Amino acid sequence: TKKKSAFLFHPFCLFIDFDAFLKSQRVGLLCLGGDKPYAVPLAYSYDANTLYLTMRPTGRKMDSISRNRNACFVVYWMPPDFSMTKMTWKSVICEGMLEHLTDRAEITTAVRVGEQQMGMPAGSWDRLIESTMQNPASSGFWKINNDQSVVNTCEKRMFRHPQPQKHPRVK
Repeated sequence: TKKKSAFLFHPFCLFIDFDAFLKSQRVGLLCLGGDKPYAVPLAYSYDANTLYLTMRPTGRKMDSISRNRNACFVVYWMPPDFSMTKMTWKSVICEGMLEHLTDRAEITTAVRVGEQQMGMPAGSWDRLIESTMQNPASSGFWKINNDQSVVNTCEKRMFRHPQPQKHPRVK
């Protein structure tokens, strides 16, 4: 059965262009389950309904991923003047399966998307591709993958609380 997108229906909810939002941000939280749930901020790049991540091949993240590749990746933004009277934010929550990239074409795609999102000329990270291909099994490149696209499993919202109302004094 195909998962449906999760939408927050609220009178003050405004939907965002999540493709543009994900391309405009640089860091999100990778959330992994297990006996001890774990969330870690990571730089990412995004294109064509795919989130690309780079991670070292050892450590707590890899221990969690070796037991369960299901993941949640959260990207959010809050304005500098966020406060109790101005509670506005944007967030995209993507759920999917982490897939380790070891194929040259997929690694090259991940690198090119990263270069573009970081505003770098294509080819800037060619040395990274070549060094990775010396031992592709230990590549640090990953993507969040799902039978449906990341887009179909994203919760998309921009939420605004109503401005506080002044109540007349009771005499």
